[in-house]
Amino acid sequence: MDERVKNNLICWVGLPVATKTNKPFMLKVSELRTDEPFNCFIIHRNLESDCVFATCIPRMFDKLESVLKSLSSFEIFSSYGTNEIMKMLTEDELKILGQGFGYSLTSLGSFTPIPHTFNIVSSELMKPNIDSIFPRKFSCIIENAEVSFAKVYVRDNSGLVTIDVETKSHLRGKGIGCAVVSEATQWLQKQQLCCLLRGQY
Repeated sequence: MDERVKNNLICWVGLPVATKTNKPFMLKVSELRTDEPFNCFIIHRNLESDCVFATCIPRMFDKLESVLKSLSSFEIFSSYGTNEIMKMLTEDELKILGQGFGYSLTSLGSFTPIPHTFNIVSSELMKPNIDSIFPRKFSCIIENAEVSFAKVYVRDNSGLVTIDVETKSHLRGKGIGCAVVSEATQWLQKQQLCCLLRGQY
């Protein structure tokens, strides 16, 4: 596994440094997971090894393990998989679920661009932040309005990049988010950067 990806898994997902697996799926309880919104359940897929790593709070473990084991790695990261996961959780748990999807990609060979006909425009956004900057934003424009975007965060000099994506709720499921992410990923890979994608449930 790419060292940049491994370090991110340690810090974000919460797996120990020595964790290595050839299994397609791994779910663990992690002390990094809490009842705080966006932090109770984190799941990450490495596209080169097609391994899925996930951590959660203790009370969710049995429910999540049963549903995740019944899904392929592709299904987990799909609308179908999201619905199956949400069916297993209580109303209170759904309120704190929040952000949880994550992908990592470290070579062009493990990425296939998405063909599309959407109007995607890119702009350079050199906006300083505490630990990151937005070097570029890829937007989908429909009827002169931005309906989806992928923002690229470059974190210091580690070669690690995070893509945050958001699509207007009434237009989800039409491939628009995939299109902006595809455009952003193609640009990033040409810069020899390691891509991480995080989305929301």
